[in-house]
Amino acid sequence: MGLDMYLHAEKDYYDYLTEQDPMLDLQKQMINKATGLKDHKLCNVRYQIWHWRKAYSIHNWFSRSTERDGWLSRGDLEILLDLCNQVKADKKLADELLPVEDGLEYDDDYFNDIQETIEAIDSILKDPTLSGCTFNYSASW
Repeated sequence: MGLDMYLHAEKDYYDYLTEQDPMLDLQKQMINKATGLKDHKLCNVRYQIWHWRKAYSIHNWFSRSTERDGWLSRGDLEILLDLCNQVKADKKLADELLPVEDGLEYDDDYFNDIQETIEAIDSILKDPTLSGCTFNYSASW
């Protein structure tokens, strides 16, 4: 048991865009194989692009920053990346920029979560297949 955190990317497809996306045929083939559906139109695809476990300071940032039911922009992810890089460069900034909950410590697990988040967000922002996606954060206890 504990905190599980998820970041999803969603992409909307409309008839006039489907010819421009080379991944669409592959996605349709995978859905056809999994469901047996043959003639369908994709209108929205949601990908789980990252999963954290018990990264409380990152969860707190997402909770404060996603006032629109968990929706995030690329700019929001860039802000989180910048905060994590600042904490990595100067650990004294952790309490100010990405604080933990009362009773938790700034230990190796905390700084491992910061490093993992840097790597995750950096790769997400550089991934051309996620261009045009919207992002959504969710968590469960």
